Amino acid sequence: MHGTAWWIPSRAVPLLGGHANWHPPGLIFEVEIADDAHPITQGVTPFEVEDEIYMSAYDPAIHILAKATWYKKEHPLAWIQPYGAGRVFYTALGHTADTFQRPMMQRLMVNGIRYVAEHD
Repeated sequence: MHGTAWWIPSRAVPLLGGHANWHPPGLIFEVEIADDAHPITQGVTPFEVEDEIYMSAYDPAIHILAKATWYKKEHPLAWIQPYGAGRVFYTALGHTADTFQRPMMQRLMVNGIRYVAEHD
């Protein structure tokens, strides 16, 4: 999560499905749910957070679950992708402990951990 995407160039980029290029200073913004039917976003509604919006370069094949709009452009904040025989859940959120005190962020993380731990 979060800072992991800064390890560029690294073997983590194919695993994560993308990497961060830049971010504006921390700001208050709304996390929008891009796919409310996915198991990771079940019970998660849009929520406000003070965090960083990563400007990410990402594989167009990732499945975006949450995003934020900044300067009329959507930026993915949480996504999934397959990796080998496993699954990856990534979120760019989490710059400060305050983010993890948000009930919707807690739900997103718990759902994400459960999702990647499941076996088909």
